[in-house]
Amino acid sequence: MCRLQKDKKILLVDDEVQVRRLIAVILRRMGHEVIEVASGTEALELLGKLSVDLVVTDVNMPGLTGIDLLGKIMSTYTSLPVVVITGSISDEDALECKKFGAVDCLRKPVRIDELETVISQALEDFVQE
Repeated sequence: MCRLQKDKKILLVDDEVQVRRLIAVILRRMGHEVIEVASGTEALELLGKLSVDLVVTDVNMPGLTGIDLLGKIMSTYTSLPVVVITGSISDEDALECKKFGAVDCLRKPVRIDELETVISQALEDFVQE
């Protein structure tokens, strides 16, 4: 039986303020706590200090990219699900994200229903109560 996963802590990483805020609103409406950061470096610092249930990250960010962040998360926090979002990605790049451990790779602009489905499924598959 599929249970709706609510009240989970999601780390949202995107350097574009408007995009980050829009995705945060969607995730909060789903019933989750959202921690917003603007860079991969900030995300890694927070992951060292607190526990989250899922990470949503953009790919194209200055400094530590979303792919770099994904690699670091997968090597340190092996069971933490990561959803990648980007404005410019080929099918080959999407496969590479999944090869590195991403749950899914979504293209911007992200459809709300698609984001909700991917997040809910990732939380159901990877996060234990």
